[in-house]
This record gives sequence, structure tokens and C-alpha cells, in this order.
Amino acid sequence: MSDEKTFPKNEYIFEYVAHEEWSHKEHRKSLARSEKRTLETLFRLRSDIRLVAWSLVPSTIFIAFFVFIVAPYNRLQITIQGQSQKSIRGNQKHPHRYKLPPKARSVFELKGKWKIQVTGPADIAFSKPSRTQKVVLRRGQIDVSVKPKSMKSFQIHVGSVFISVIGTQFTVNHQHKWVRVDVQRGNVSFKSPKAILSLKAKQGVRYTFAQKKMTQHRCSSKVPLVTLKCLAHVNMKQAVQYELDLSQLPGTPREGTYPLLSFLADFAKRNADWSNYISLSKRLFKLASSKQREEIKQSLFEAAKACKRRSKRECIPLYRQYLQLATQQDGSTADIAMYHLSGLLLLVKPFPKRELQQLIQRYKKNYPDGVFAQEMRLRHARILRMSGASCKHARRALIAGDVENAWLRKHCPKRENR
Repeated sequence: MSDEKTFPKNEYIFEYVAHEEWSHKEHRKSLARSEKRTLETLFRLRSDIRLVAWSLVPSTIFIAFFVFIVAPYNRLQITIQGQSQKSIRGNQKHPHRYKLPPKARSVFELKGKWKIQVTGPADIAFSKPSRTQKVVLRRGQIDVSVKPKSMKSFQIHVGSVFISVIGTQFTVNHQHKWVRVDVQRGNVSFKSPKAILSLKAKQGVRYTFAQKKMTQHRCSSKVPLVTLKCLAHVNMKQAVQYELDLSQLPGTPREGTYPLLSFLADFAKRNADWSNYISLSKRLFKLASSKQREEIKQSLFEAAKACKRRSKRECIPLYRQYLQLATQQDGSTADIAMYHLSGLLLLVKPFPKRELQQLIQRYKKNYPDGVFAQEMRLRHARILRMSGASCKHARRALIAGDVENAWLRKHCPKRENR
């Protein structure tokens, strides 16, 4: 009986143990399969990552090249003296527009392509840097240097004028009424409403907006004095205009204008160009120091004497200009200038009566005992007689001891006292 009772129990235990072994075996198999699948997934993921990484290498290299090389290369680099970049930059509507105050200097550069040096006061704007560059100059002076074959086109807009270059070095000077372009190297195309010019090295052009007048010359240089000397030998009128343009630039120092004016005045004096010499001397006298003013007056007096030896009436403006600058302290030179000028004015027909009388009165006041005092009194009597006064009235200009000259004896004989 005992054996019959325990048998089923032992059979149940056997089946349970067998089932547990089977379940453990199946669990181990499932774990192995999951591990295999996990490893396969990891291997596939690693291969996919490698594939993606190798596919991203060219794009990564391109992005790095653009960020670290191309972008800084095409970025506008600005160097400003005396001003911060924020203070001269335009508003949000015109972010690439810059306004420079007087005497400020700045350098705008696109590395390896072009470089522009700007002298204030100036108003300049740039397009976004690319293969085609546009610059709008509203006012100011710029020195441009463009590397050959570095850009498709480089244009400067100045009002109604367009300046196109490929590779060159030149200067653009734009003021309210005119624009001047001077080429130092390369070729420049200058397009205006009137015509299109092709400028080469050492050539330049000046264009006035109101008259639409274009003047071309062949004396361009980066040094103003060199350009001025060349222009003076070719065309004095263009040389004077060039110096006047430079002097009109706001903020131009005296040290930059005085040597140019001095050279032009000396050149006009050597070539007997008295009209230009007088106008240049006037402007030179305003800029000169006290010592230099004495030299200018002496130079005027010497020019008047040199002119008097060649001609007569052309020298009157020289003596007039000298006497406008001369003072009583100038001594004998002013004395001689008054004497010569009165003699020249008597040759003019009709003679300037009022100017002659004022000149003689000035002489009598400043030099009553001068070398030419008697001669000036005789000329005064002559003026009165030529003006219609009687001989008696004319002789009142003389003093006791004055000897009458031939003209007075002829037109006022002793017997005629009326």
C-alpha cells in the first residue's frame, strides 16, 4: 500500500524536474538568441555609423573650409584711425555705409582682392563682398588698389559717373560739384553721361556735374606735387585747377597746400604768367607766416620791376597787388612802387583819375620827404590840368622850390594863369 501511494508522487516530481530543465534550456536558448540579435544589431549599427561618418567627411571638410578660410577671406576688414567702427557705421537700413568725420582715416580691405584707403570727411557704401563688388562714393577721397584678375568686376558709383576696373591702382576724389580720377597703374573705364573714356597709367580726368564738362590730362601720380609739376609744364590752367581742387578738400592742412601754391607761383613768375601769378600770390599771402609774407611782397615787387622792363600796362596789376599788401614800414620799395604805378596809370586812356589822386595822397601822407616827392606833386598838377582845372589851380599842388617839368610848361605857360 505504501508503495502504491508514493509512486504517483515520485512521477509528479520527475515530470516537474524535467519541465524545469526544459524551461531553463529554452531560457538559455532565448538568451543566446537575444544576445546574438543584439550583437548583430550592434555590428550593423557600427557599420552604419562608419558609413555615415565616411559620407559626412567631404561635407565636413567643405563646411570647415568655408567657415575657417572662405568666410574670413570674403569678410570686409576695417581698420580705422581715431574712430570706432560703431561710430561711423550706418543704420540698420544701410549696414554697409560708413561716414567718416574730418581728418579721420580708415582702410577697407577684402583680403587678397582689393584695398581702399579713405580720408575723411567721407561718405562711402559697399555691396556685400562677392565676385562683383560695388562701391558708392557720395563724398570724400579714396585710394583704390585692386588685385588683377581677382574679381569679375569692380565698380565705383559717383553720382552719374561709373568707374569700372579689373586690376589697377588709382585715386578717386569726389566733392559736391566735381569728381577727379587719377590712375597710377593699370586701366580704368570712366563712364559719364557725356562720354566713355579708357584711362591708362599716369592719366586722369576731371568731371563737373553741373556743366557736364570733362577734362582729361596725362599727369597722374599719387604724390600731389609730382602731378602738379607735370601739369604746370603741360597746361597751367589745369595745374591751377588741380591745386584749387586739393585746397577745397575739407580738413586739408596748411602744410599740404602751401608748397603746392609756392611752386605754382614761382613757375608762373618764371614764365611771365602775371595774371596767374597775382591770383596765386593773393592766396599764398593768406596762408603765409609773417616772415613768409615779407618774402612774398619782395617777390611781387621784383616781378613788377621785371615786368616793367618788358611791357607797360600788364604790370599795373602787379604794382596794385603789391601796394595792397605793403605797409608804411616797407620803406623804399613801397615808395618806388607808388611812383612806378602812378606813371603807368597816366598812360592808360582814359586814365583812372580817382585812383591816381588816392595814390598820390597816400604817397604825400606816408613819404612827404621821399625821393620822388617832387615828381609826385608834378604828376598831381598834371592830373588836375588833364581833368579840366585851370593852370593856377593845378600849380597849387606844387610847393616852393619845385621845378616844373616839360609837360607842365607846355600845357601851362607862365603867361597863362587862368
